[in-house]
Amino acid sequence: MAYSTKIKNEVKERLNRGEKAKIIAEQMGISLATIYNWKKEIKKLKEAKEESQEQDKKEEKEESDQKQKLISTEEGEETKTTGIFAPIEETDKRDFRKELQVKTEGINHFIQSEKAKKHKNHFNEINQYLMEKRRTIYVKMQSTDFQTQREGISQWDKMEALIEKVTENKENKEVLNHLYEKILQLKEKEKGNER
Repeated sequence: MAYSTKIKNEVKERLNRGEKAKIIAEQMGISLATIYNWKKEIKKLKEAKEESQEQDKKEEKEESDQKQKLISTEEGEETKTTGIFAPIEETDKRDFRKELQVKTEGINHFIQSEKAKKHKNHFNEINQYLMEKRRTIYVKMQSTDFQTQREGISQWDKMEALIEKVTENKENKEVLNHLYEKILQLKEKEKGNER
């Protein structure tokens, strides 16, 4: 049986407050299996959010460590350089080393941070978009039109498989970037259709 979003959200809120699934099922007349499925959804979303936050914290720490390393280098530690930026021996009593000192660690950090910005892990954006689309599919499944219901059920199964695949590949930036580009294209199409 299909339930309205309002009922589903009420059940999820009660589950989040720590109420027992069995009690909610009895009070609201909803099967226990359905409530457990909703509980799994809550758990998956929480895990995805926590993992995303952990990844953000890890990236922030790495960036902070790099900045600290760069600061300590600027405060007097010599930076090993090669090629045309190698330290020049002192001549004419001038310290060319200080004039031409290029901090490769600083440059590398800048390059890495720019690459990280370009190759941002788009897991959260993709997951959010898929959840929005899944809500639309859920509404189709509740339709009184039999063909619309069948279409919704078919789309639901495909959406669940896609969400699972995205979750499995959340660390694979290549796959996520490809999906993110496709989603951006779909959003552009949707905007065009709305006009």
